[in-house]
Amino acid sequence: MLTEEVRADLERMLVVDAGLGMTRLEWLVAPAWDASVTWVKNAIDKLAWLRAIDAHQMDVSVLPNERRRFLAQVARRSTNQGLERRRERKFPILPAFVAQAAVDQLDEVVALFDQAVSAREPRAKSETDEALIERAKRGEARQLLMGVALSQGLG
Repeated sequence: MLTEEVRADLERMLVVDAGLGMTRLEWLVAPAWDASVTWVKNAIDKLAWLRAIDAHQMDVSVLPNERRRFLAQVARRSTNQGLERRRERKFPILPAFVAQAAVDQLDEVVALFDQAVSAREPRAKSETDEALIERAKRGEARQLLMGVALSQGLG
């Protein structure tokens, strides 16, 4: 399972990414603060990155469930330096973490999107109601004008 490419991807998680200003591990562990566009996009970016390294396909089923959860938790709580010091012992930890992160991140994207849509729903309903009222007023005005025009034309 741990090919050279997978090992390289896992190693890169512990190196500061210039674009992020932090390690991928820190980035992945950081939760979204709200359902704003920025946080939803960030959550989607995390999911895309995890998919790019095939985290969703990492088979860590040889480890018992409790052990996988424990190892993923160790990664969440560790610093990149702490994991680097573990040398080869970090390799059961990081695959367990990214496999769990892939599942958790998908859940977070869905939850954030749901929150964002739910937050917009009352506002959209209000805007729709206002538009319908305005449309009804214009329709009534046209009907009144048509009534006046017809009554003058027939009288």
